[in-house]
Amino acid sequence: MQIYQKCCANCLQIIYLQNSKNEIMKVTTGIFFDTRRAKKDGTYPVKLRITQNRRSKMYKTDFSFSISDFEKIMTDGSKRKYKDDRNALATIETDAQKIIKKIPVFTFENFEKKYYQGNFDSANLFSYFEEKIVELVDVESFKTAEVYQCAHNSISDFHRKRKLTLLDVTPTFLRKYELWMRDSKRSITTTSMYLRSLRHIFNRSAEENQFDSQLYPFTKRKYKIPQPRNIKIALNLNEIKLLYKYQAEEGSIEEFYRDIWMFSYLCNGINVKDICLLKNKDVQGKHIYFRREKTKNTSRSSLPIDVPLTNDTKIILDRWADFEGNPDNYVFPFLTYDLTPKEQVLKFNSVTKLILKYINQVAQNVGIEKRITTKTARHSYASTLNRLGVNISFIGQHLGHKNTSTTEHYLASIEDDEKLEIANKLLDFS
Repeated sequence: MQIYQKCCANCLQIIYLQNSKNEIMKVTTGIFFDTRRAKKDGTYPVKLRITQNRRSKMYKTDFSFSISDFEKIMTDGSKRKYKDDRNALATIETDAQKIIKKIPVFTFENFEKKYYQGNFDSANLFSYFEEKIVELVDVESFKTAEVYQCAHNSISDFHRKRKLTLLDVTPTFLRKYELWMRDSKRSITTTSMYLRSLRHIFNRSAEENQFDSQLYPFTKRKYKIPQPRNIKIALNLNEIKLLYKYQAEEGSIEEFYRDIWMFSYLCNGINVKDICLLKNKDVQGKHIYFRREKTKNTSRSSLPIDVPLTNDTKIILDRWADFEGNPDNYVFPFLTYDLTPKEQVLKFNSVTKLILKYINQVAQNVGIEKRITTKTARHSYASTLNRLGVNISFIGQHLGHKNTSTTEHYLASIEDDEKLEIANKLLDFS
């Protein structure tokens, strides 16, 4: 049941009455002039505010004004310019109210899907950005969604127009944007990341709008996205030995996070997120099986990664894991089941920072001068196997990379004992 009533001149309050739970959820809309931070042109953004039971979320609009202009827009009805802007803002709010009215049970997620769909402009690349961001959030790819949001904001600040079309994105446009990013002291890595996001959005729009391929700007002859120097730091066996043999205080937080880093190295370079998500049921006999969260939505292969359990890996598990109870319990004490997906992301980031803090503390204590990251464990795993003469196909498979059918056939012929023999060499310091 829905009840509609006016709560003020510019705000429609919608009350949802759910008979099953007999609870009232109030949803209100409003136009919010955000003066907390000015844009580069000195104006301030206008946002749509949606509030449900005292919880509010802001949604950006295409409008921004100076403080004096906004005051005139809201109070001065004599000039056509101000009247048109006021009507445009009223339309934004009215459209939001119509969306809310049509949603059977209001949630911010349901509103966002309808809101962005209703404001979609197939000729505007910024609309494709917003659509992509919503899709990524829906599948809980929050980090990737953040990259696209940052790319959207950056390109919007550079372009300084509400609309970005396919024809706007020329080689000259791309070169100027790259130079603008450099002048803004942004790194090559960030610039490359934003431009690759733009290229994906461009390709998506071009496919739907039958764009002339001869005008495509992302080619070697027209414009090539700059590639950062991706230097992968790997430790040699002597350095791994120093970390492994380091005598941390028994049961200390330093020992714990050193062991988590070593666990990553010993388990095919498993990343922090996958370590946090490991469950008791993933440890089966002499093996650990897991699927990489990073590629679960893109990889064509559904085969899990197989990690042979060595004695050294078992020592770490015996020291810190709790295998009693539910098979769905997490192996390590990082996550709880009451965490939302976004709260999980915050936990992954927190665990990563703690690993970095303590593994570098240990490295400094044993005289290793390299700056170690969580990815260093993965790079060191691959580097160690390569130095040992292990077949490249085997390494790729156990890192979770895509493989050809020939490689999969080859790996299928490797016996468990041979896998264990190779895994045991990871700490062969002789």
